[in-house]
Amino acid sequence: MRIFITGGSGLIGTHLVRRLLEAGDRPVVVSRRADELRRDPATRDYEVLQGDPTAPGPWQQAVDGCDAVVNLVGHNVFAQRWNSEVKRKIRDSRVDGTEHVVAAISVARARPQVLVQGSATGYYGPRGDEELDESAPSGTDFLAVVCREWEQASAPVEALGVRRAVVRTGIVLAAGDGALKVMTPLFKLGPGVPVGGTAVSPRREGSSG
Repeated sequence: MRIFITGGSGLIGTHLVRRLLEAGDRPVVVSRRADELRRDPATRDYEVLQGDPTAPGPWQQAVDGCDAVVNLVGHNVFAQRWNSEVKRKIRDSRVDGTEHVVAAISVARARPQVLVQGSATGYYGPRGDEELDESAPSGTDFLAVVCREWEQASAPVEALGVRRAVVRTGIVLAAGDGALKVMTPLFKLGPGVPVGGTAVSPRREGSSG
């Protein structure tokens, strides 16, 4: 299958691309760092397009004819200390980027069968010991509002006959990348503590934590 991906150069995206290639699929990744990505020998096996998903552009044409779209676009919430400008980037990159993906799907002559829409467990907000599933209502803090608007921005594809699958991920850990890259130096120096507080973390049935 030909699969269009935004956020394909991020932590989840790079692992997804690798798995898709192993399965024989054909990823198409749109990135603002296309030239940098193309210098990586691994990208010779898939298509990399120059483009900024948070703004409309020629990249949207590549959605036409793809079997699926995976939308992971979003400013890294761990990249900087939050201030009003960073919070704006976190929100706008996700909501505006998703709206542009939906716009691309709407004008495609051959629309994808499915949109896999990124989101996060931050959707639920701090809820203490309350057990939550996908039917639980959204929270009210900043990240919960962002996640809610992010998901809502993808909803119009259903009226276009495109199936929508929303994936709410927790904090993703990987050696040398993502949140673990930020946390590891603190633990090595001594002041590292469990993170999350009252935040929501996904668990598998039968797990102890």
